[in-house]
Amino acid sequence: MYVELEVPRMDEYAQSFPKYWLKAIFIASVSHRYQVNPLASTYVRLVETAIVKHNMGVAKLQEVWETHTSFNLGAMHRSGSHFETCLTNMYRATNCFRRLRRSRGALAAALNID
Repeated sequence: MYVELEVPRMDEYAQSFPKYWLKAIFIASVSHRYQVNPLASTYVRLVETAIVKHNMGVAKLQEVWETHTSFNLGAMHRSGSHFETCLTNMYRATNCFRRLRRSRGALAAALNID
């Protein structure tokens, strides 16, 4: 069976994460409030992991349908697992973002701009 998949990879979004971590470690943290920094780091970590898991799921899904000698059931299960982890991480990241928007300060004001 020949199936052609056009699932976009999300490589361009992951390029800014190293800049965040370098700034957070060596220059300054996101906020002066100790409650905000762990939430911001958790949000960035979860989104970064979700992007990686999405790309891994895409690769395994393509492996399932591009193997023409047999049906690659192991790759199908790994693909589903990667996508499930991606969705779980995005759900958790959304909860962190909501919590960041409720905090007080300049970061919350910037996040609440419509």
